[in-house]
Amino acid sequence: LFALLSGVRLCLAVSNFGINKYIMIFIRQTVKYLLGFLGVLLLYIFSGFAEKNIKKLSDIFKCVGDYSYDIYLMHNPYILALSCVVLNSFLGINAVITGIVSTLLGIAVPMGASKLIIRKFKHLSAIMLGR
Repeated sequence: LFALLSGVRLCLAVSNFGINKYIMIFIRQTVKYLLGFLGVLLLYIFSGFAEKNIKKLSDIFKCVGDYSYDIYLMHNPYILALSCVVLNSFLGINAVITGIVSTLLGIAVPMGASKLIIRKFKHLSAIMLGR
């Protein structure tokens, strides 16, 4: 169903099939939101399966969850923006690879900085994380 809706969305982006402009906008938005809902549902199902059946992946999810506030505070302004500019503009790397690398860096760098530096110093932890 997810693959089918992805194909429909692609076809709708290319042609309007002679349908009224406002009806076409409605159809495109409906397909887009349904596709997003199915994507989230698939991620939920996968994470539930992984938590029960893949112990190592479950431990990774729990570790990321422990550092989720740190990741939230530090990921966007510092790491994601800089890595996207460097990878895409200067090096000319594909946008999909740039997105994947930026996402991984946006998770790994705040976790590492928090674990190695911020959480070790009480005053720095209070300033950066409010703890």
